[in-house]
Amino acid sequence: MREFCRGINEQIVEYVGAAETVNIVCECPHPGCFVNIRLRVSEFRLILGGSLAYVVAPGHADDEHVQRHGPGYEVVLAPELPRSAYDVLVERLPTRHEAPLQHPPVG
Repeated sequence: MREFCRGINEQIVEYVGAAETVNIVCECPHPGCFVNIRLRVSEFRLILGGSLAYVVAPGHADDEHVQRHGPGYEVVLAPELPRSAYDVLVERLPTRHEAPLQHPPVG
């Protein structure tokens, strides 16, 4: 959901061009949240520089992830997603994948 809202917000900022402030969509992970947040375009562009930083409405993030409070918004760092055991195993595979040898027929 965050990436979807970030894409919308990037398009909004590109569309408004030289405007000083802009209304963007909350980038919290809650499906269906489209709360509007008003902030300076320059501030949003600074936040865009940090790929893991997102803009959310006040109260839409866990306090442990809030990096900064702004007027009517909060800047949060997205938590790193835990890797599954499958992901760890796939990372250990050699880069070249070959089919295993088949056993000869028995009998």
